[in-house]
Amino acid sequence: MYLSNGGLTRVLLFKVTLKDGRVTLDDIKGLSQKLGKHWKWLGRGLKVCDSDLVKLDNENKELEEKAYQMLLHWDRIKGSAATYEVLFEALKHDHVKRKDLAEHICLLNICTS
Repeated sequence: MYLSNGGLTRVLLFKVTLKDGRVTLDDIKGLSQKLGKHWKWLGRGLKVCDSDLVKLDNENKELEEKAYQMLLHWDRIKGSAATYEVLFEALKHDHVKRKDLAEHICLLNICTS
């Protein structure tokens, strides 16, 4: 990223890496608020079985709540395997196409200069 201030240019370098470990509840909440209609495809990408997705769909009226409950279910059934790496790949999948959310939720941006 370049910043210009009165003729001076400063270069900021960012190291981009995946967050480590299991997805936090705060990130689950944030993602569920932004996911929208893609929640079911994301669930499939996270290997949540279709019968569970149908049940979650029927039990919850709002899209945000459907997404939230699906992500909580995924976290419960996968345990320590419910990682940022798995979520990142599922969000980028061709059926979900939410690379923006994958980067926003799953990546760390560390300024190195």
